[in-house]
Amino acid sequence: EAEELLLQVVETCRKLFGEDHRETEYSINNLAWTYRRRELWEKAERLEVYVLEKIRTRFGEHHSSTWTAMGNLSHTYRNQGRLKEAGDLDLQRVALQEQSLGEEHPTTIASKEDLAWVYSSEGKFDKAKKLQKDILKLSARVFGEESGVFRGFSANLATTYREMGHWKKARKLLERLVEACRKAGTEKSDGALDNMAALATMYRMTGHLGKAEALIKEVIEGRTELVGRNHPWTMSDMSILAATYRDKGQLKEAEELLLEKERANEYGRSRPAILRHMGILAGVYRDQERWKEAEDLERRALRTSMDVFGEENPDTLLTMNNLAFTLHAQGCVDEAISIMTECYELRVKVLGSQHRYTISSLECLEEWQSEHRGS
Repeated sequence: EAEELLLQVVETCRKLFGEDHRETEYSINNLAWTYRRRELWEKAERLEVYVLEKIRTRFGEHHSSTWTAMGNLSHTYRNQGRLKEAGDLDLQRVALQEQSLGEEHPTTIASKEDLAWVYSSEGKFDKAKKLQKDILKLSARVFGEESGVFRGFSANLATTYREMGHWKKARKLLERLVEACRKAGTEKSDGALDNMAALATMYRMTGHLGKAEALIKEVIEGRTELVGRNHPWTMSDMSILAATYRDKGQLKEAEELLLEKERANEYGRSRPAILRHMGILAGVYRDQERWKEAEDLERRALRTSMDVFGEENPDTLLTMNNLAFTLHAQGCVDEAISIMTECYELRVKVLGSQHRYTISSLECLEEWQSEHRGS
C-alpha cells in the first residue's frame, strides 16, 4: 500500500511540477527509501542513480545533497554485493568532503568509516585497518574517547582484527569497550549491546564458551527489553547463542532454539538474519551427520543469497563453501569439486589470492582433486 501511494505521489509531482522539480526528486527519494526498507535493491538502485544524476546536475559535486545521494546509492550497492562500485563511490565522496569540509568534519569521518567497511568486506583488511586507525585518531579529537561515536568506531576496528585472525587484539579491545559502558551505566544501549554481542562471538571463537553463553544471554535480555524478542537484532543475538550451544556440543538445544524461530517466522524480512539462521542450523545438522537435511538447507540458503546479494558476496561464497563440504561428505565428489572450484575462483576475484578463505578453498580443492585422481 505504501509503495502504491508513493508511486501515485511521484506521478502527481511529475504532472504538477515537472521532472526536474525538487518536490519530484523528494518524492522519488521517498520511494527509493521504501524500496531499501523492503530490500528491493534493484528498484532502489534505479531510482537512486536517477536522483544522484539530477542532484549532481543541479547542485554540483560539492553539495551535501549530492553526498547524501551518493551515500544512499553506495548503501544499495553494498547490499547487492557490488562492493567495488560501492567503494568507488565512497572514495569519491570522501575526497569531495575532505576538500569542502576538511578531514575532521563528522560527515567526512562517517564516510571514511563506510569506505573502511567496504574494504573489510572485500577482504582488504590491511587497508581497512589503516583507515580505521586514522578514523579513531580523528574521532578522538572531534568527539572524545568517551563518546559513543568513538566506541562504535573502536568496535569496527575490533571486527577487522577478528577477520584478520588477530583474535587477542579484537577481544581486548572489545573487553575495554564493554567495561567502559558498564562503568558509564550505558550497557543497555544499542551500541553497548552490539559490542557485548561481538565480544560474546570472540569468546566463542577463542573457546571461552561459558563466558560466551553468559554474555550473549545478557545481551538477549537487554535487547528484548529495548526492541522486543521478535526484532531482527534480537534474532541475530539468538543465532550467536545457538552457535555457542553448537560449539558446546549441545546440539539439541541449538536445534530447538533455531527451529523455534523458524516455526514462529520471527525473522521478518531481514534476509541476513534468515541466512545466518540457516547457516547455523545446517552446521548443527552436519555435526549430527544429517547430511541430506544440511544439504537441503544449504541449497535453499545459497539460492536466497544469490538472489539477494549476488554470487560475489562473501556470505554467498561461505554458503557455497559449506555446501561443497556437505556434498563431499555424502560422496558426491564431482559436484563438490565443481562447486568448490567456482567458490575458489570467485574468492580470488573478490577477496584476492592471499586471503585466508581463498587459501583454505584452494587447499581443500587440491586435496579433493588428488583423492579423486587416486580413486
